[in-house]
Amino acid sequence: MIKKAQIRFVAIMMTVLFVLLAILFAISYNVISTSNNRAILSILNSENNFYRTSGKAVSETTLVLSFGNDEINSDSFAIVNGGGYFSDETINELIEGAQSVTEGLGIKDNIFFLVTSEDEQLLLIAIDASEELAKKNSAITTALLTLIALYLVLFPIIIGLSFSIFKPIKDNLYRQKRFISDASHEMRTPVAIISANADVLKNFIDNNGYLDSIKTQTKRLEKLVSDMLALAKTDEEKIVLAKEEFSVSDEVLEAVLPYEAILFENGKTLLTDVDANLKYVGDRQSFKTVLGILIDNAIKHSDKKATIKVSLKKEAGKITLKIFNTGSLIREEDSAKVFERFYRGDGSRSRDSGGSGLGLSIAKSLADANKWKISARSKLNVSMTMTLIL
Repeated sequence: MIKKAQIRFVAIMMTVLFVLLAILFAISYNVISTSNNRAILSILNSENNFYRTSGKAVSETTLVLSFGNDEINSDSFAIVNGGGYFSDETINELIEGAQSVTEGLGIKDNIFFLVTSEDEQLLLIAIDASEELAKKNSAITTALLTLIALYLVLFPIIIGLSFSIFKPIKDNLYRQKRFISDASHEMRTPVAIISANADVLKNFIDNNGYLDSIKTQTKRLEKLVSDMLALAKTDEEKIVLAKEEFSVSDEVLEAVLPYEAILFENGKTLLTDVDANLKYVGDRQSFKTVLGILIDNAIKHSDKKATIKVSLKKEAGKITLKIFNTGSLIREEDSAKVFERFYRGDGSRSRDSGGSGLGLSIAKSLADANKWKISARSKLNVSMTMTLIL
């Protein structure tokens, strides 16, 4: 449980860090791109101002086109500067691209151009900004690599931080589990002695209700101690899971057989719908334990004259066990709570039936250990359905 919480903590922290670094990269990209465009625009404005004041361009690689009227077109223009550096095809493409730019900055591949109109002279000034774009890409790449390196550096730091945060919680839970385990072991002996003494006294005192009550309560206490030990074992992850192929169909049929006569005597109906020859590779003992708990729970918490149905099918490629019983004092929204320790929908009835409130918790722990899915669906005063998917 703590390990899963620690993994979730690391995953959430790394996701948050990734989002923050992604936002930081987006901001960096925007700043670098904006700064680069401003630098290029500054160069174009300088070329424009120098040409208009001196009648010539600063650089031989600067393209200056003069148009004879107020419209940019390929029919009326003069190459003032840069004709030897730019090809005719490139010039025509720039003119075509500039037709949608009345005044301002335009881009065509790696070439940036500026369209200006002053003193009835319409100019197109263009420069090859490959060098500036290369610097921009280099800066963006550096920013990206820096952020990736920061992410990789912070990853082990966050993992170390998670161990530091969860260690006190882990130690506290371990002490609680050890206490439950040790207390359960210590309780076994006095409970056994009380039960034995009650048996001895019954040989000398006949029909004593107090002794019968002692025997009943010691049996409940023995069951509670046994369930607490089982839970302590699952909490400490001491379950040894065996892998073997077994017939799930046979296990279900064998499990329900002893209950048929008991249910008949109590006026309850047991129905089975079990597909034959369903086999599974996994821990047989875990399945038998969970199966027994679910059947026992259905019988104990069903109403009078109840119908109990045990179904085993293969659905969507998964072996699915469903145990249905009429009667339920659990609201539908509280269905998942039945797997909580000591939870009872109706405490008085659970006590009368000898329930400890731990059976379904044990079933849930075993299902989780085997990576099975177990769920409950209750309809208040109508029915309860337990589902186990292998």
